[in-house]
Amino acid sequence: MVGNPLGLLDNGQGGMLVALALLAIVAARTGRDQNDTTGSGGSAWTFLVERRRWWAVEEVLFSASFAVACWLRSRAPAIAHTEQPMDFALLSATMQSPPGPTLDPWLAGQSLGYYSLGHRLAGSLAQIAGVPPEVAYNLALATWFGLLVVTSFGLATLLLRAGPRPTRFAVGGGLLSAAAVALAGNPRAVADSFSYLLRPGEAATHWWWFGSSRVLTDHGLHGESIELISETPAFAQVLGDLHAHLLAQPYLLVVVAASLNLLFALRSGAETESKPAHGLAEPLALTFVVAGSLLAMNAWDCLPAWGLVAGAWWLGRPAGFRRIVETVAVVGGLALTTHLIMLPYVAAAQSQAGGPRPNLLAPSALGELLATQGVWILGVGLALALTWRSGLVSRLLASAGGLTLAASFVLWAGSFWAATSTTGQAWWGPTTDPSPRAMAWERWSGNPWSLLILTILAAAILTRLSSIESTDQSASIALLLLAAVGIAVLTLPELVYLDDLFGNRMNTVFKLHSQAWVLLSIVGACASLTAWSRGWRAAGTTVALTIVLSGVFTVAAWIDRIQNYQDPVGTLDGLAHIAKDERDLIGWVRRHVPAGSRIAQGSGHSYVPAEGRLSAATGRPALLGWAGHELQWRGVHYPGLSLGREEALLTLYSSPSHAAIRRALTTWDISYVLFGPIERARYGTRLSPFPNPAAQSLLTLEATSGDYRLYRSRVGRLGSGS
Repeated sequence: MVGNPLGLLDNGQGGMLVALALLAIVAARTGRDQNDTTGSGGSAWTFLVERRRWWAVEEVLFSASFAVACWLRSRAPAIAHTEQPMDFALLSATMQSPPGPTLDPWLAGQSLGYYSLGHRLAGSLAQIAGVPPEVAYNLALATWFGLLVVTSFGLATLLLRAGPRPTRFAVGGGLLSAAAVALAGNPRAVADSFSYLLRPGEAATHWWWFGSSRVLTDHGLHGESIELISETPAFAQVLGDLHAHLLAQPYLLVVVAASLNLLFALRSGAETESKPAHGLAEPLALTFVVAGSLLAMNAWDCLPAWGLVAGAWWLGRPAGFRRIVETVAVVGGLALTTHLIMLPYVAAAQSQAGGPRPNLLAPSALGELLATQGVWILGVGLALALTWRSGLVSRLLASAGGLTLAASFVLWAGSFWAATSTTGQAWWGPTTDPSPRAMAWERWSGNPWSLLILTILAAAILTRLSSIESTDQSASIALLLLAAVGIAVLTLPELVYLDDLFGNRMNTVFKLHSQAWVLLSIVGACASLTAWSRGWRAAGTTVALTIVLSGVFTVAAWIDRIQNYQDPVGTLDGLAHIAKDERDLIGWVRRHVPAGSRIAQGSGHSYVPAEGRLSAATGRPALLGWAGHELQWRGVHYPGLSLGREEALLTLYSSPSHAAIRRALTTWDISYVLFGPIERARYGTRLSPFPNPAAQSLLTLEATSGDYRLYRSRVGRLGSGS
């Protein structure tokens, strides 16, 4: 993320091997025993030897998960629906841009302003392995599935190994946690899955499983329905979109592990005074780097990641004013480290995001919330019951009352802001009938239950964490920390959301509910095993069986995907379904067109896979690709950046003016012009004559593949003229 954007490393196999060697050196340096906070721990080799059995189990688990995921992807490999082409374009751009900032494949002349570190990591692995982007796409999905499984397993075993429990107990808990995070569907998905499997004689709607990600529904000012997104990791794998939030999930769990390692070190007994133990600088720095990297991988994940780091430090330090100062310093150090190591991304980043907005109109219906997160809400309740101490009821009531008042104040302040401030009135709209306050009261008084339940859970967690004693096991505190952060990110979109082009809380719910699933599913899995081991057999078995049964979604959804897939199978090539002529052209461009060369082609419409595909597959920037998604990536910056591009394309393909065509080629520094089926249909030009007489002296035919023609510009960087 640093070496290539700064031009220090080649964006190819050689540069990636150098980066891998540097990473190995750093890993060897920091791979000492995690329980050693003295700074004199053993080597990475000693660490691996001492834990060889766990290491072997995790390697086998990853390999098995990766192999199964590869087979499944080979049964439905096409990059051909939803936002797959967008994710493919991001992956290709990171693999095929010249050294320097990654070029935007759909807005020539601009660096990529969207978070894409996950795609960069996937692309780096592909470059080391020597596989093309269309194969790397499916391999990345399989790899990240394996990473999610093994990180979930490792984190749960870390939490369950405490105490005199047998190793098989921790292994079982790890496997249950992996199933909860990576395989389970939400309650709505499970119900749909059983309906699909138990009624085979009835005609099933293709992609019936898609509805499980669209359970939550909001209602706008005038009562119109607004469909929200609430995806699970299992759903994302079946869908096959290589989204930033999917790529960030294993790394969020790495941040969890690093934060818990910090918490355990602080509570290990090495420091009982006000001064931290020696040797924490290195693990703290490592935690900062891992947590900070999420900014460029999926910026939304910084919220729970930073909360975990701050919470770990807070819970590990003795109470007092010094703890407050230290925690603020830790958060400040994390913010500074994040911006320093992610400087290339920060410099190029653009976004559609506006400021926070109060959620005055759309409290989540309790039934819908339970249909998406109900199992994990039950798991959090079980974790609280296992760790609860007597004598905390009065504190709980005080905490619940305080949080309820705080939530009420947020909504009241939001309605006041919407009614009185210039910005608020512009956001609410010109109508004042009904007023923001009256509408908020009407909506929330009739449907407060989701927020109320989440508030009570948050109050109970905070009450228990505020009564920590030296006899409390660190693993129990860690589990409550996970529950606290998970419930916090689940509660936040009930109160506020981030304003964006959608004009509602859809994107906020989408991102935060995904994070809550990852964190709370581990809490639920660990709580079920702990309950069972303590004799709470009924409660533990109920949650564990629910998790296992929830895995039916993955089975049923993949059956549907495989049975209804119509394109070539038995391959990981995501472009195997497209015509040979187009594949040959893509191959020619990769071999003969220099990286970074701009290619004019028909402008793209979002969700149309064939449009913008040449640039998506080759990383050679198009003058204009999926305009709708560029707008989402860049927000208010996009209109200025896109100004004149559509007009330039119209000029290139249909203008009779030699001077106008020449001006378009030179102004936009276009090196190649594609003419194929999309251009012919879009601009109403026949295959012959093209280029039109006015352009014939400016363009040279370089490649022909079926209905596709690729012309090289004779002016500009690659031309002989100027």
